[in-house]
Amino acid sequence: SSYYASTGRNPYPLISMINAFFVKNLYGYESVEKLIDLLAASPKVRNFCGFSTIPDKSTFSRFKSTFYPLLEDIFNNLVNITEPICRKMGENFASHLIYDTSGIIPYVKENNDKFFNRHLKNIKKANKGKSNEDVHKIAYGTMPKQSSVDKDIKFFYVNGGFHYAHKFGLLTNAFGIVRNIAFVDKEFIANNPLSHTDSPEDDKTLGDSSLLEPMLKNFFSVIDPKYKFHTFLADSALDKYEHYPMLMKQFNFNRVLIPINRRNSKVSADSDFPLNEIGTPVCSKYNLPFKNGGISKEKNRSTRVKYNCPKTKTINRKRVCICETPCSTSSYGRTIYTYPDQNLRFYPGIARDTEHFKRVYKRRTIIERTNHLFKNVMGIGKTLQRNGNSFKSDLFLCGITQLTLLILADKLNNLSAFRSIPKLSKSA
Repeated sequence: SSYYASTGRNPYPLISMINAFFVKNLYGYESVEKLIDLLAASPKVRNFCGFSTIPDKSTFSRFKSTFYPLLEDIFNNLVNITEPICRKMGENFASHLIYDTSGIIPYVKENNDKFFNRHLKNIKKANKGKSNEDVHKIAYGTMPKQSSVDKDIKFFYVNGGFHYAHKFGLLTNAFGIVRNIAFVDKEFIANNPLSHTDSPEDDKTLGDSSLLEPMLKNFFSVIDPKYKFHTFLADSALDKYEHYPMLMKQFNFNRVLIPINRRNSKVSADSDFPLNEIGTPVCSKYNLPFKNGGISKEKNRSTRVKYNCPKTKTINRKRVCICETPCSTSSYGRTIYTYPDQNLRFYPGIARDTEHFKRVYKRRTIIERTNHLFKNVMGIGKTLQRNGNSFKSDLFLCGITQLTLLILADKLNNLSAFRSIPKLSKSA
């Protein structure tokens, strides 16, 4: 209704416009011009889209810049439609949420290396005698915070470096199926002011942290409340003490798997068995971490994590202490218990120093593949456009394309092929 009300007598039906962008993403075209060339050359594609005449470039551009909020509604509806399909694929993986941030780097003069080198040269002249590291920190801290071409193109640490970019956040499940998309735009910044430091890594941590809570709130306001999510995964930029109680108590995750960021860690040295940076007791005599003995749950007692003396070994199926200077009279050596509720960062649902933690955390890499799918396979990472609203539409249309392929795979009874167009074609 909004589409037709705004355009009046329009020769291009709404479903035709959506189909055209679906085709564009399937072929990975980074520009609308290539889509128009395809429509002109292929009557089959033109008929599939439902065009009697081919729209010009400005028609496609106006559609993206005008209707991005409604494309977000379509995307959110598809998230709810596809959630039962995800659960059919596997309840455990569907109950994971994986978080990451990335950015699209548009073609603006500030992203040219010459722009930074010229700025760095001026900083060196004004700060003679300072170390090269200090000069680079000053240069980074004094860079303009937004592009002169578009104020929505902000200075962020994304994609492994600092760039003027459109930054966004993704949530996927452990199948790599997108569940939520959010943007660090002027509306978000107005509600969540961002501070800057002289360190790009610290800026990434600040930016990723500030986006996390509002993004999760938005997701849980959209998704059907009957669906529960028990595991959260993110990279070490999210390793902050306050995130763990927020994720486990406010959003009810049972497991929060975030690698320890060493810069945020302090080693306890208050006893004969201090805790290292991941919360494992350490034998001060030999500087060896204790062995994880699993979770201890007893009636009328708090849940505890059990740790065994590092100088023990199993002999005839019994644990025996072989320490030269034992600190316990027990034959199986010293046993120490710690309490997860005292520090959720050390005990985020799975003990950090276990193979179980490592095995589950490996699933985080799937979100990198989804990011690659959107930016490189579907082509939005190579776009020449600068308009922020058009970029939002492109990202939502990528999500719509992935979820539509999932629905197609379900209808064809070939869910394992939802990532592959050739496999889906064979099923059809």
